[in-house]
Amino acid sequence: MGITVCRDGTVTVRAPARLSKKEIEKIIEKHRPWIEKKQAQIREINREELSEDDKMLLRSLAERIIPERLSKASAKTGLIPKKVRVSSAEKRFGSCSSAGSVSVSFYAMMYPDEAIELILYHELCHLVHMDHSADFYRLLSSFLPDHKERKLLLKNARLTMEEVRKKYSDYL
Repeated sequence: MGITVCRDGTVTVRAPARLSKKEIEKIIEKHRPWIEKKQAQIREINREELSEDDKMLLRSLAERIIPERLSKASAKTGLIPKKVRVSSAEKRFGSCSSAGSVSVSFYAMMYPDEAIELILYHELCHLVHMDHSADFYRLLSSFLPDHKERKLLLKNARLTMEEVRKKYSDYL
């Protein structure tokens, strides 16, 4: 069974068909404190407006960390981009051009390492498959078998700036 608190605060429950509604409600009740904590975090994140200083900090962190992590991912995959850049894209975490250039948004720094790794491997796989075909996902799965679970982090695990500062305190 899985319980997910979505970006808008709604709760999604996935349960085996054999579980009765009563059993599911019991499990939800047991996890109510966790659900409410996640919903509170989401409300806080949705309220948090990033200042220009916050954006500058995220960019600075990304410019130091993303190329290093992408290099490690490239070494593991054998997929090497021609160029790497950090962008300020708000709607996409990453992109890959047909010329072999990989861009990663500095907003990616607001997510757990597993989510950042997903973004990097995803873009590296686009060096081979410039689409989201079955072949693309087979390649991605060969590097990150848990990519579907990691994708949920991009929906539900955004860090606050306070958490970002704590996470990257060695870089500040």
